[in-house]
Amino acid sequence: MNRTISNTRIQTSINALPTPGQGCQYHNGNTTSTLRSQQNFVIKVTNAQGLTTFVWTGDRWQQAPDGLKGHEPQYWMPLHFNSDGSIDTLDWIDEFTLDV
Repeated sequence: MNRTISNTRIQTSINALPTPGQGCQYHNGNTTSTLRSQQNFVIKVTNAQGLTTFVWTGDRWQQAPDGLKGHEPQYWMPLHFNSDGSIDTLDWIDEFTLDV
């Protein structure tokens, strides 16, 4: 099953393989990724005030200055949610602070 949330494509499957219809993740001539990262996972963090923050993480491929795969950075950003519970648009941010 494919779902699009906030211009981010999410794919789920009842079986690990095959993934029919996966194909190219870019559509309609849009070949730019907002985050330029491949999603790893989402971390659930409880901050010092007891509030929950969900942090999106992704690998940034071919970004290491020396070209070594092991030196490539990750991108982390807090997720924000709309009133209906859907994930708000993912926009690049340079930094954020978690008070844990």
